[in-house]
Amino acid sequence: MRIGRKLMSAFERRPRAFHVAAIGLRPAWRAFARVTQGHTTFAGLARSHGLGRQSMEMLIRR
Repeated sequence: MRIGRKLMSAFERRPRAFHVAAIGLRPAWRAFARVTQGHTTFAGLARSHGLGRQSMEMLIRR
């Protein structure tokens, strides 16, 4: 839940960055689709995908 709240806060600050990433980067789109379809969670992605974790951390820090 914590990473979800952090990502939501970051999205509220910079929605365009999230949309550009989701539309422009196929892995980001697939990850978002998997979360919205209930196949995984943002926390699960952060645990299992190093690049995904780094990307989420970058978006949260900005």
